[in-house]
Amino acid sequence: MNKLLDVLRTILLFAKWLIIALILVSLWVWAVQATHAQGVPLVKATHDSFVSYYDIQTHNPALVVYQLEYSHFAGVLKPSGRHFKMDTQLPRPRVKDSDYTNSGFVRGHLCSAADRDSKKSWLKETYLTSNLVPMTMVCNSGRWKAIEDSCRMLAIMGHRLRVGRWPMYNKLENVIQASQAKGVCISIPAGFACAAMCLDCDLRFFKWCPNLRSGSPQLVIQDIPSSPDNVVQFRNDPRVSMLLTNIFGVWCREEYETITH
Repeated sequence: MNKLLDVLRTILLFAKWLIIALILVSLWVWAVQATHAQGVPLVKATHDSFVSYYDIQTHNPALVVYQLEYSHFAGVLKPSGRHFKMDTQLPRPRVKDSDYTNSGFVRGHLCSAADRDSKKSWLKETYLTSNLVPMTMVCNSGRWKAIEDSCRMLAIMGHRLRVGRWPMYNKLENVIQASQAKGVCISIPAGFACAAMCLDCDLRFFKWCPNLRSGSPQLVIQDIPSSPDNVVQFRNDPRVSMLLTNIFGVWCREEYETITH
């Protein structure tokens, strides 16, 4: 009888540890899947003029956030140079200004230099690589500039804004190839988006534009469409969705998900 009880205890103990092992394996699989879904963690680079959430896979900021009011751009300061400096808050290997040379893309800002011309240190920070993205000339000087101007217009009207801007990608990602062995490959965004919300009223908007090589710079900015079937579908980044929810609210994430999948 005692031997039978010992056998039963052994079986129960084995079953207990087997169940615990299965639970641990399930948790590990879930963690791996969650990590894969979220992607590599973003690197946060905090500056006085903006905060950048940097993607070390694309070598572009995944999101840049800053506050904007009229006093921030009421000055007449001009940048001392047009070259971007490496942001030392970012891990190596880092993007260099020269990586863009002869790439066919201009050096685009997410936090606009024109939004920070009232203080020299702020203006200088907008020329850090944590704020740098590859844009076509058409996008940078046309549609994207129109989006920037619409944010500044609200600030001129006396509103205080929270602004977020980020690149979006297609499933098939093109890159700017490294110009030398120690360089980096920079992913080319298929478009750019901007969310802005007033901190002193209920006004808010979400706009985006494609990163096109050709076409008229005067074409109208794309607002959130009534039907997502009428526009190019961008790839959704769960990390960006989470940040937009935390920083701007559910409305921003929902509008982002309208044009991504």
